[in-house]
Amino acid sequence: MPDLDWNENYWNREYEWPQHGEEWSRQWGNSMVQWWGTIFPRISMLLPASRVVEIAPGQGRWTRYLLNMCDDYAGFDISSNTVRYCNNNLASFGKARSRRFAINSGIDLPGVEDGSADLVFSFDSLVHVEMTVIRAYLTEIARVLRPGGHAFIHHSNLGMFGIKGEQNPHCRGETVSAESVRNVCAELGLDVVIQEMVNWSTEICQDCFTTVKAPDGSPVETTVIYNDHFWDEAARTRKALGAYHKRPRNAESKTAAAEPDK
Repeated sequence: MPDLDWNENYWNREYEWPQHGEEWSRQWGNSMVQWWGTIFPRISMLLPASRVVEIAPGQGRWTRYLLNMCDDYAGFDISSNTVRYCNNNLASFGKARSRRFAINSGIDLPGVEDGSADLVFSFDSLVHVEMTVIRAYLTEIARVLRPGGHAFIHHSNLGMFGIKGEQNPHCRGETVSAESVRNVCAELGLDVVIQEMVNWSTEICQDCFTTVKAPDGSPVETTVIYNDHFWDEAARTRKALGAYHKRPRNAESKTAAAEPDK
């Protein structure tokens, strides 16, 4: 069962970031294809945004895109090494007029004013935490979102299947499910717009993308999708777009935005 101590130790001390997070985009070919072919189509209506908050950016794999789509950015990670990496490599990257990378406790968004964020984003990271952490972050999301602001959160759905221990090879949160997240959102007054359960190199939909909105008086009808073809979708996206997003061999310093780090 992954907990905060496990996450802090693993990402800060054990994991060596051999490709700065690019290794997790292999099904798409690279992270550029994954962003434009899979992630951005799901959040395109939410960007650009004035203020973006990212939870657990790692080494900035998606941050490079977000910094070009907002005026103000704040990223929080439990790992001091990844925060240091982002501060060293992304201090002047992109169009954002201000950006801040900071260490947090793994459950909070320190220094983000109440009702100030247009978008809270997290992808690939919160799948490794349990429901206590998800609840804490949702509480913070409810606090920092402006009315009508949104959050897009990638989290575990393993709790739907009751899978634990050795049957959990990808170290997903075992107590988290789409339903449990939806219930907490209701408690906190957050409107759930879309929940898309997806398979991630597995036959079951062990992950979920949840899009929520801070209420602004407009009606919201929740859409729930069980997408057990997601992993095939990733392969098709690689096949369709991969040739257009190959990185020139001798252009590493010039194409940092083309193939971002995490």
